[in-house]
Amino acid sequence: MSWLVIAGVMAMLVAPLMWLKPSPRQKRLVALRGEARKLGIEVKMDVSPAHQAKGLVAVYRWPYPGSRPGPDFMLVSPDLASPALKVFSDGWCWRTEPLRPLPEPAQRLLSRLPAHLGDSVLAIGSSRSALTLWWDEALYAQQLPAFVEPLAELRDALEGCPDQR
Repeated sequence: MSWLVIAGVMAMLVAPLMWLKPSPRQKRLVALRGEARKLGIEVKMDVSPAHQAKGLVAVYRWPYPGSRPGPDFMLVSPDLASPALKVFSDGWCWRTEPLRPLPEPAQRLLSRLPAHLGDSVLAIGSSRSALTLWWDEALYAQQLPAFVEPLAELRDALEGCPDQR
């Protein structure tokens, strides 16, 4: 009988420690965000671009050099797009369209991007300071470099093209 009491006490001591153990999803996200930081991407949690959404989503930012700001725009995925928005490509719509036409290389890269991004991306946007991706982090760390390569190319094509000179 005493061994049963000892086993019960031990189980009560060990149970809270199991709650502290990271889940497989948490381990994957830590590895993914670490890989993103190695690639020069700023990672943070921010509000969703969806108007009615509650909670935070992952935001990955590729900063523009301070002396070469980018244009302002936001494209939203077909899941978030309203019928009132202007269609860009593959169901993606402009929530905020750039004031000036984008350079041809940037336009070409941006038009190929929706097919590459898949369903995990909510929106892609640009501001004077960074190219930004809102998404649900549906990849593993080893898949990230191939996924973000077109975004890094787009950032390079957009830098130095601000809406206002």
